[in-house]
Amino acid sequence: MLEGPVIIVARKGYAGRLNVVTARSLIVHEDAYAVRPKQQYLKAINLEWFAGHYSAEFQANRTALWGIGDFPRERFRSMQVLIPSREFQDAVAKMYTRRRTLLERHRTLREDVESRFRVLLKDA
Repeated sequence: MLEGPVIIVARKGYAGRLNVVTARSLIVHEDAYAVRPKQQYLKAINLEWFAGHYSAEFQANRTALWGIGDFPRERFRSMQVLIPSREFQDAVAKMYTRRRTLLERHRTLREDVESRFRVLLKDA
C-alpha cells in the first residue's frame, strides 16, 4: 500500500500517460507504476506540473503507438528530465488545472447540446 500524492504512469492502454493521485492510500497493480520524487527533491517538484508537462513525452516513449503498447520501466529510468524553478512549476500547474477545468466544462456542455438535439430530432 502506498500513500499519496504520487504520479501514476500507465503501462498499458494509455501507456506513458501521467496522472497525479492524492489519495491517502492506494494500491497500484501491474498496469501502472507509482512514482514519487526522491526525498531531497520533494519540495522542488510540483507533481501536477510534472504530470502535465511530461505526459506527452512519456507517451511518446511507449513500445507501440497502435494496439497494446507498454511503457517499460527501463525507459523511465533512462529518461532525463529538466526541472525549472518551483515558482515556474506552480504557475504552469495552475494553467494546466485551468485547462483541465475548461476542457471538462466544454465536454459537459457539448454532451448537453448533443443530448438536446437528439431529443429535438426524436420528437420531429
